[in-house]
Amino acid sequence: EIDVPAFRASQFLVSNGEFLEFVRAGGYSTRRFWSESGWKWRAFRNAKAPVFWVLDGPAGLHRYNLRLTFDIVPLCPSLPAVVNFYEAKAFCAWRTEKDGNENAPYRVVTEAESYLLRDPRTREWPRPYDPTMHLGGKKMAEQGINMNLAFASESPVDAGPANSMGFHDIHGNVWEYAEDHAAALPGFKVHPYYDDFS
Repeated sequence: EIDVPAFRASQFLVSNGEFLEFVRAGGYSTRRFWSESGWKWRAFRNAKAPVFWVLDGPAGLHRYNLRLTFDIVPLCPSLPAVVNFYEAKAFCAWRTEKDGNENAPYRVVTEAESYLLRDPRTREWPRPYDPTMHLGGKKMAEQGINMNLAFASESPVDAGPANSMGFHDIHGNVWEYAEDHAAALPGFKVHPYYDDFS
């Protein structure tokens, strides 16, 4: 059992529209928002926007398309921002400064906090019923859950139903990072082909 101090969390995932504000405000060229390793990654990749954003015109206009699983479409502001850990941390630092929240800075949630954001009915372990293991994409889509290729790409951050605590997209839609390292379950082994994802 883990003791988790009180914390606050956003009702929704960060959207492309919110992340676009960070990009337009010069977030990718402002060193103070980035961690040491994040800034090195950004410089090495020469990143100026999330990797799935495709520039549409001169860079200074900040017009982007979005590369989805099977298509490139105009950037949809309501879809979740698909970014890496470094970008997420830089966004949080920028948003903290923008909102004047230095006493309660925004940050990525920890694994334990993410678990507590789940509907209390889904926290039992082992789970008596796990829809991820039993439902295909069509059934997931009928329930408004974007998992198991229900929609083949991301869905708007407010499209799915909120859980009993008012949080959206706690399961599915996009991969999410945690502020801390994942705690492995007993018997866990790193997969030899996916060591960077295990």
